[in-house]
Amino acid sequence: MVKLLSAKSWKTHIRSWMRTSAGSPPSFGQGTHLTAGAESAAELLARQSKHAKRAAAQAIAASVEFIVPTQTLDEIFPGADQAEIIMLPRLIRSHKWAMPEHELLTLGAIAKMIQPRKVVEFGTFRGGSTLVMASNMPSDGRIVTVDIDPTQRKTHEHGLGTGLSEFDLGCLFRGTAYESKIEQRFCNTLHFDADDLIGQADLVFVDADHTYEFVKRDTEKAMTLVRPGGWILWHDYTWEPENSECAGVTKAVNEFFLRYGNCHQIAKTRFAIHRVAC
Repeated sequence: MVKLLSAKSWKTHIRSWMRTSAGSPPSFGQGTHLTAGAESAAELLARQSKHAKRAAAQAIAASVEFIVPTQTLDEIFPGADQAEIIMLPRLIRSHKWAMPEHELLTLGAIAKMIQPRKVVEFGTFRGGSTLVMASNMPSDGRIVTVDIDPTQRKTHEHGLGTGLSEFDLGCLFRGTAYESKIEQRFCNTLHFDADDLIGQADLVFVDADHTYEFVKRDTEKAMTLVRPGGWILWHDYTWEPENSECAGVTKAVNEFFLRYGNCHQIAKTRFAIHRVAC
C-alpha cells in the first residue's frame, strides 16, 4: 500500500523526521589529517560530496509545498475510469522501487486515452512503466526509453552521490509481444542527444533522477520534445519522508506550474501531468 500524506500532515511529518535523523553532515575543513589505514582523499571528498548533496535534498524537502491542484484521472480524461487496460502478470510489484499496480493502471489508462504514437521516457529501470505504456498505445506506437548504461553505474554521478545499485534494466518488457515497440537508449538524461525527437512526442514521461537539478533539466528537455497539444507526465510529485530526494520533483514541477500553468496532480497517485498548449 502506498500512503499519501496531506500537505499539512506531510509538513509535520517531514520536519519531525529531519529532527530525528542523523543530523548535519560532518565537516571536513582545516585540521583534517589522513592516517595510515584511513580513507583516501578521493574517498573523503566523495563522502563529503554525498553528504552535501543529501543535505541539499533534505533542505528542499523541509520547505517545499504541494501546490499543484489535484484532479481525479476521470476529470482529466473523461471516461478513463472505465478504460480497459492491458496489464501483464509480470507487472505485479516485486521490487521496492517499482511502480505499484494502481499507478501502473493509471499510466496504462493515460496511454489508452491519449493513444500516443511517440512516447519518450526518462528513466527505464526494470521497464514496468515502459511495458504498460507500450501495451496500451496504438499498434504503430513507439517508445524511446532512456537510462544510464549499466556499465557506467558504479561511476555515475547522480543527484545524491556516485554509483547506483544493480538491477536488470528493461527486463520486464524483454520477450513480450510489445518489445518491438520499444527503443532503448543508454545515456545520462542530462546528455541525451534527442535531436531526432524534437517536437514529435505525444507524451514525455519524466521519471529518472529525482533530485532538483536533474528533474529541472529533464523537464526543460521534455518541453523541446513534446508536440503542441502533447503531454508531460512526472512521477513522484508526492512522496514519503524517507524518500526526501523526491522533493526535487516537487520543486521542479511547482516552478513549471507557476510558469506554464495547466498542471494537475492525479488524485490517489504520485503523478503530476501537464498538457502543452496547442
